[in-house]
Amino acid sequence: MPQQYGFHDVEARWAQIDESAHISPMSVIGAPGEWLGKPSSHPVIVRAGAVVREFASIHAGCVRQTIVGEEALVMTGSYVAHDVILGRNVHVAPNATIGGLAEIGDYSRIGLNATVLPTARWAAIASSGQGLWSPTTSPTDRSGPAIRPPTARMLTDRSLRTDLSVAMRQ
Repeated sequence: MPQQYGFHDVEARWAQIDESAHISPMSVIGAPGEWLGKPSSHPVIVRAGAVVREFASIHAGCVRQTIVGEEALVMTGSYVAHDVILGRNVHVAPNATIGGLAEIGDYSRIGLNATVLPTARWAAIASSGQGLWSPTTSPTDRSGPAIRPPTARMLTDRSLRTDLSVAMRQ
């Protein structure tokens, strides 16, 4: 049975939220999708164990349901557009944006402030670094293979780290 929330807790206009999901105050779930000429006619589905944090926005679907998968985590300030499908255990870091009709595979990670362009399809266990964007498939041709976005690389240049630590001590 989906939970019901008052406006002071969560703005849930058109959503089916599993009772084991955790929805933080000040999040917006099920607001109309932003697609000119296409009204929102499909609800947001938040599945078991999912967590949606403060100030996250998840829009209702225009051509299909917007789905937040089992055990998914949508962190503070993130935006999930209309018709997006987030797989099982997907993590969306703070302030990330996922464009409409995107599909994010199971166990994928979207980094801080990352932007996933509309209609992108990510394979399972994909990862993006902060601010990284994703190439897309054509909105009319969705038969192409899912992509694996490049993973952010850690700073490994020891001399640069040493120079920075010396400069900070001065």
